[in-house]
Amino acid sequence: MDRVRKRISPLKINSDEWLEVMQVAHELGLKSSATMMFGHVETIEDRVEHLQRIRDQQDRSGGFTAFICWTFQPQHTVLKVKQPTGVSEYLRMQALARIFLDNIDNIQSSWVTQGPDIGQIALRYGANDFGSVMMEENVVSSAGTTFRLDAAQIESLIHGAGYEPRRRNNWVRTVELKETVMELLEALPRLISWAIPVIILAVIILPQAIRILREYERGVIFRLGKLLGAKGPGVIFLIPIVDRMVRMDLRVVTISVEKQEVMTRDNVPVTVDAVVYFRVVDPQAAVVKVENFLKATSLMSQTTLRSVLGQAPLDDLLSQRESINLKLQEIIDRQTEPWGVKVTAVEVKDVALPDTMKRAMAKQAEAERERRAKIVNAEGEFQAAEKMVQAAAMMSKEPIALQLRFLQTMREISSEHNTTTFFPFRSIS
Repeated sequence: MDRVRKRISPLKINSDEWLEVMQVAHELGLKSSATMMFGHVETIEDRVEHLQRIRDQQDRSGGFTAFICWTFQPQHTVLKVKQPTGVSEYLRMQALARIFLDNIDNIQSSWVTQGPDIGQIALRYGANDFGSVMMEENVVSSAGTTFRLDAAQIESLIHGAGYEPRRRNNWVRTVELKETVMELLEALPRLISWAIPVIILAVIILPQAIRILREYERGVIFRLGKLLGAKGPGVIFLIPIVDRMVRMDLRVVTISVEKQEVMTRDNVPVTVDAVVYFRVVDPQAAVVKVENFLKATSLMSQTTLRSVLGQAPLDDLLSQRESINLKLQEIIDRQTEPWGVKVTAVEVKDVALPDTMKRAMAKQAEAERERRAKIVNAEGEFQAAEKMVQAAAMMSKEPIALQLRFLQTMREISSEHNTTTFFPFRSIS
């Protein structure tokens, strides 16, 4: 028999070791069943030896409640046989097992491998157990056998074979359906009396004992008022009543600083507002070291905004916005760092000027543009005069140059189809 086991399942224990396990289990009061798969590489002698060793073990321990045999299913397996075992061979082995294993009370029909019809016929060949409804089967189904029966179908097949079906439990003891229903009905009030308090306690305690934190959340845990630390993300288990958790959000928070009346360094009243971007980097400090970090950061931003902008002249406030934003961010971040808050950016949104200041700035800009225009015009006149002086100096050296210039001017005027006639004459000095 061990020759066959080594060939078809070399990694399993041998027969002596398996029988020793069964002996110990039966001595401990555990019941089991014995099986045999045949129709592959074994001989008739191997089958008889298999049955003999099971019979001997049953004589020693008496712990086998049933014997099940089935034929080898060759589909989708590496082990191949020349001729699959037929139905007649299975039924002969079933009858032989009933005769040979007279010390085992129950012989089970294997409808899972042979199908419902052959399973029904096997009841006439010595089987007295039709098996049970299976919730899941992954062994013979892997070899292509997929028979399924429900309780009603099993009872119908047993009736068809001329027998009356009886339900049994795992210890192969007959259980009457009526008795089972009555026992359940009698136990139902007790179950309800136990279940209601359990459900009530679960509804009250479970929400307090189990918390789920998202990836961007942390929970600061206090036990009897003492800080334990920050936990998360994921599932957090708390001791009800004893533990308290404060949920903290680690995402960037945006707060809008309300409009502030500020007097600039050059005594110009302006109204400004800003936006502050920050996030919590130390949840424990944000809970323990400040009562309300959101309110504290908002108020700190307001006072810092008035302080910094009050030290800057109006021109810098309008033109050097980026440097002022960086200065605000550095100051607020330095002040909120002990609270576990990191200020990432501060942006001044709007600078509102009084109407009188707007008109004054407009007049200033207009005067500045007029000044620049006059300067440009004067520079042009100066450059033209300078060139004319240079031209006069050159013509004074060469009198004929003046005559040539006179003729060129006449030519330019005559080319425009002008009706004016020029008469050249010398000036009288």
